[in-house]
Amino acid sequence: MEIEQAQQLYKLAIETQQPLDAENCLQAGDILLKLQSPLAAITLYRKAIEQVPQSASAHFKLGEAKLQLAQTQAAIDAYQQAIQLNPKAFIFHVGLGRALCQQQQWDAAIYAYHRAIQLNPNFPWAYHHLADILKQQQRYTEAIEAYRQELHLNPQFYWSYLHLGDLLLKTEQPSEAIAIYQKAVELNPHQPEAQQRLKEAHLSQQQRGDYLLQQHQWLAAVAAYQDAIQNNPQHSWYYYGLGYAQLKQKQWQTAMTAFETAIELNPDCGWSYCHLGYCQFQLGQYQTAIATYKKAIETHPDIPAAHLGLADILVRQNQYHPAITAYLRAIDLQPDWLTPYIKLRHLETFHSVHHTPEEYQEITNHYRQIIQAHPQQTEAYINLGNLLTKQGLKSEAMICYQKGVYQNTLKVRPELLKYHQIQQTAEGPQFLIVGVMKGGTTSLYEYLIQHPQIIPSLQKEIDFFNYQFNFGLDWYTSHFPPLPKYPKFITGEASPTYLLDLKTAQRVFEYFPKVKLLIILRNPVDRAISQYYDHFHWLGREKRTLQDAINSEIEVLNSLDDPTEIEINSSFWQTQKGHLWRGLYVYFIEKWMQIFPAEQFLILQSEDLYTHPQETLQQAFEFLGVSPYKLQHYQQYTAGSYAQVPQAIREQLSAFFKPHNQRLEAFLNRKFNWN
Repeated sequence: MEIEQAQQLYKLAIETQQPLDAENCLQAGDILLKLQSPLAAITLYRKAIEQVPQSASAHFKLGEAKLQLAQTQAAIDAYQQAIQLNPKAFIFHVGLGRALCQQQQWDAAIYAYHRAIQLNPNFPWAYHHLADILKQQQRYTEAIEAYRQELHLNPQFYWSYLHLGDLLLKTEQPSEAIAIYQKAVELNPHQPEAQQRLKEAHLSQQQRGDYLLQQHQWLAAVAAYQDAIQNNPQHSWYYYGLGYAQLKQKQWQTAMTAFETAIELNPDCGWSYCHLGYCQFQLGQYQTAIATYKKAIETHPDIPAAHLGLADILVRQNQYHPAITAYLRAIDLQPDWLTPYIKLRHLETFHSVHHTPEEYQEITNHYRQIIQAHPQQTEAYINLGNLLTKQGLKSEAMICYQKGVYQNTLKVRPELLKYHQIQQTAEGPQFLIVGVMKGGTTSLYEYLIQHPQIIPSLQKEIDFFNYQFNFGLDWYTSHFPPLPKYPKFITGEASPTYLLDLKTAQRVFEYFPKVKLLIILRNPVDRAISQYYDHFHWLGREKRTLQDAINSEIEVLNSLDDPTEIEINSSFWQTQKGHLWRGLYVYFIEKWMQIFPAEQFLILQSEDLYTHPQETLQQAFEFLGVSPYKLQHYQQYTAGSYAQVPQAIREQLSAFFKPHNQRLEAFLNRKFNWN
């Protein structure tokens, strides 16, 4: 029908009020509606309804016109009348859904679109409108499925690809989002929106992997980076992130492959070499790892971890002096990083490194320069003091320790400085944590010194009463802060080797007979395994397998009547490392309690400290005579990690320790529930 005819019919309907043919009215109304003349169209639709009241199509078209005029409720009424007359016409439900959306009747609109889809599952616009509502209602999974159905029916709809991609990103599916955006780009390569979204999706995928790394969600990070690599296999960062996540799961071989690919794509990334070297180190490829770390340093000489990693391998290769140089370089680059200081102390202590006078002077000057540049770095005072002590310069060492104590007090308890003179001599400890190694002494000590009444010593582990006793009491007390008499403050240290040496007990009693003694005991099976992997094996001092070390030591220990005599039995230490011996707690505790009264001991259990830290710590505070105090966080310090030990080894260790644990429980009249 021509436009002129439609307008004539409308004029005839208005002027003559004559009944018109319903079909002509509907056709004319449709033309006028398209011409944005909804009022005229409504007149004709009503004329059609007057003639044929049961015309569902006429009511539907009336609803369309009313909706164009924003008369939403009238449109809803018209659509509902049409549906009542013909409930199987899917397009009527589509119209009703649009009107309900304008009134924000979301649930009713969703139902209307679902009904339309049931009646005609091949109409893409129903899926499109349904998806829009579901997205607005944050029902993202349902919206994604609706957009997918729409695009299956109409794969040429560019904008729906963008909507779908956006939702996939929002639901953390960047890999799928990238694939969808790529389809949009292929469909319309001249539109900038899809290009920009594709770029952002790649960035989002990387950010997701990076975020998961920050959250230590290693498995999820691996999956994220693998998805990223599928979409962009030439991006070196994805391989780097993948390798790092695999490294954290101790998947050394697969991590190596990822880092090697990262290096192929970007040979100038020093961190890739650094982590590759670490994986090679873990796999025992020492010479290869040394070369890789050197390449990392050549590529990026300012990475502290590269120098530290190189030093660790050099220690394993008994190349102690170049290792010291590498550790010192790591400190130069990051003076506030504690690890190289501690490893240097371990190297000097456990490997008995001897220096020429020139080397002593060089290393001493190095520490002095660090202290001058970073006077607040107390670890440098400890290492310098130890080095001066080793050279026989005891007075200089004591002054160095006292300066370190001052800086440490300035950092943790500045209010005490009015009582503190650098040359002032402290009285020494009011408490000692005397055992046990790999039992949680570091965590316990770190928790205790967070109490406002407990002031830390310069270093947690001084080992004076057993290994350093010849330096004298004044050398020892120089490690402690002087304390005011009022209000009450206390200080102490934690040397977990004290428990194992009876001479230590006698010496402690001679100088500090009223000192309070804390012992924290761990399941000896777990303690022995941890010592093997996290301490001696890591230091390179244990070359045997765990099974061989256990078998050998059990044979020796079963032949002894008194395990405490091992301390003076040099033949034992020629073949053994004491992995099991240190877990025979009862024999050492019995002898300490022959010297000190039982009320001066507090014996805690490691498992309690980690499962119920607040309650366990309150016992310690009460024992030490300080006020109750609650920490904000209970971080686990120096926690090791290693592969799961075969059950047969654990059962062998449990059987060995069982009678000794039973004797311990009987002596202390308490249960430890170690299996």
